[in-house]
Amino acid sequence: DERIVLTYKVPNKYDTFTLDSRDKIKEKLKNVFTLDQYQYIYQYHYYNSDTDEIEIILPKNIDKNIVITALSSQDYLKFQEFINDEWKDSEINESYIDGAEPFSGDDGSISVVIKLNSNVQKLLENFTERNIGKNIRITLNDQVLVSGIIKEKITNGSILVPFEHLTDAMKVSTKVNLAKSNSLELIKEEYKKALRKGFVWLK
Repeated sequence: DERIVLTYKVPNKYDTFTLDSRDKIKEKLKNVFTLDQYQYIYQYHYYNSDTDEIEIILPKNIDKNIVITALSSQDYLKFQEFINDEWKDSEINESYIDGAEPFSGDDGSISVVIKLNSNVQKLLENFTERNIGKNIRITLNDQVLVSGIIKEKITNGSILVPFEHLTDAMKVSTKVNLAKSNSLELIKEEYKKALRKGFVWLK
């Protein structure tokens, strides 16, 4: 009995980044499969910490193209502002993100620093200036990732988002980093024969 094995390369920036890559796979698979199909597929996935690769084993009745399409789909990150009683997208999106990282201050404060590239610094300055004292939010695939009140105009191209817990800051920063590009790269697709349900491969 043969199974399809899809091997993906995941980034290894730091441990939580890799873990969030695996969470991203789980979320995308959940969106396209029934619960039974998802549980089967995710039960038979393997992470190799030496190569930063994830193998996903598919049963023969699953269309591999559905999985490949789902896992290669781009995430959408949007900076939004509240205008005329509704949330509106600004010009700033995932394509302008340079990266994000958690930050712990000397006073014990915790935050995420989201850095934008030089092409969008003026856009961020205008966005924050017109929203001083107002709520803004950042959404990921139309789900609110963070929200808060703008206190002052930002001119250095980096937005600081406060958090109570470092774990939450790390999760948000990795989600931002994952959204800025398609971080899951399919590097191998192959068929392997299983001797039994436990998947002892015949090489």
